[in-house]
Amino acid sequence: MMPIAPLMIEHRLIERMIKVMRTEVEAIRKTGRLRPEFIDQAVDFIRIYADRCHHGKEEDILFELLARTAISDQYRETMEELREDHARAREMTARLSLRPRTAISLATAPPLAT
Repeated sequence: MMPIAPLMIEHRLIERMIKVMRTEVEAIRKTGRLRPEFIDQAVDFIRIYADRCHHGKEEDILFELLARTAISDQYRETMEELREDHARAREMTARLSLRPRTAISLATAPPLAT
């Protein structure tokens, strides 16, 4: 198994959850009904699994090792873009977890990123 294989498996799990979240957003748009328990669980998944576990490995281990390695400028740019993506995801998750459930307007929310 390649050293990066566990991170790739984690990517697939996160993508599966994003698909579930998209399905939930579509259901909310159709019915107008929020399921606060689903929102709480989705926020927990993103915060705990995607951010702490997965992004933590990328940022604290992989990116740190790559920063000390001779890699192309293109890979360095990609690594920086990923760090920025992680920061944006943390910000969006924090905002979602702080909002009262009745104030969440998913009908006008931008599509979830993959």
